[in-house]
Amino acid sequence: MLTPQWIEARWFTPANRQTVDLVVIHTTETPCVSGMALRIAQGFQKGDRQVSAHYVVDPGTVVHCVHESDIAWHCPGANRNGVGVEHAGYTQGLAPTDWLNDGHAAGMMDLSAQFVAEICGRWKIPVIHLTPAQLADGERGIVAHADATIAFGTPGGHVDGSTWPWDSYLAAVAKAMTPASA
Repeated sequence: MLTPQWIEARWFTPANRQTVDLVVIHTTETPCVSGMALRIAQGFQKGDRQVSAHYVVDPGTVVHCVHESDIAWHCPGANRNGVGVEHAGYTQGLAPTDWLNDGHAAGMMDLSAQFVAEICGRWKIPVIHLTPAQLADGERGIVAHADATIAFGTPGGHVDGSTWPWDSYLAAVAKAMTPASA
């Protein structure tokens, strides 16, 4: 089990939730380098922008910013029942294979897959990528912020996660699931 560093975000809703249905994949639209997770988390802690995520991942670090039982402010339409996981990197101009061919991004993907497997195990979330229609219908699984933008017509037109290498990522998450958490 990974033990991320804790840096509490300024903006979130205390909720004591007993159920989580989604893992929401985000990209920070920043360089995919070590140390970026800490910088993003510090921005969540001190920033005036009313945003947050449960976790931030970079090639070497996971930072925990909001307890999973509370509601982070990361994705309108999926905040109430989702765990938001931000990833250092850019969506714009990338193909899914670019994530896998860049050494920094590939390392981050491995770390993220291990960590998301733990989240899915904790909440019994199926390791499947939901379509926007499935998300809108209330199914459980893993989505990108871009999927929620389509499903719920959320403002801002977020496309993060739209170039995520879903097939290889989901295979890595499934492989990281322990028999007790599956």
